[in-house]
Amino acid sequence: MPRLNAPNQRGLTLIEVVVVAAIVAILAALFLPNFLAWLNNRRVANGLARVQGAFQEAQRQAIRTGVNCVVNLTTGTNGSLTSSTNCLPTGNRSLGEDSGFLGNLQASLQLRSSVASITFDKNGFPTGLGGTFVIALPGSGAQQKCFVISNAVGLMRSGDYLSSDTTGANPSNCTTAQL
Repeated sequence: MPRLNAPNQRGLTLIEVVVVAAIVAILAALFLPNFLAWLNNRRVANGLARVQGAFQEAQRQAIRTGVNCVVNLTTGTNGSLTSSTNCLPTGNRSLGEDSGFLGNLQASLQLRSSVASITFDKNGFPTGLGGTFVIALPGSGAQQKCFVISNAVGLMRSGDYLSSDTTGANPSNCTTAQL
């Protein structure tokens, strides 16, 4: 039997590589804006979870220890929530921290508030007025999130901040999801 000396054709041609690269580039151009919008919305939601968690923790600590717990707010870019007492046993919160992936793409979250601090009494009720807190990612188009602590009773709710207002924190603009 004669042996065929056909050349061994392995690998990809230049045209095949260029076609695959073009397809990948087109798909990336289509999906990257949606991914970045999703990522920005997740950052805002993560910031809301930090704010909400800090206030709930302080409220629980006030009830547990039977003493007033004060949570102070630093508003603005990469705002923070701090307490000089043991009201936040897991530590102060800063919106500048990013524990998620792609941390180097982190844009600065903004915290706006209607009050400078919230004090919870031994029963977990706010001693003064409640507050409204808005978390936003300026310039990103991401949905603003809000968190409201009611006066006297201390009930807490969170939702979407439905306003083009980028400086204030009005509780009537905070809408919760309807089930």
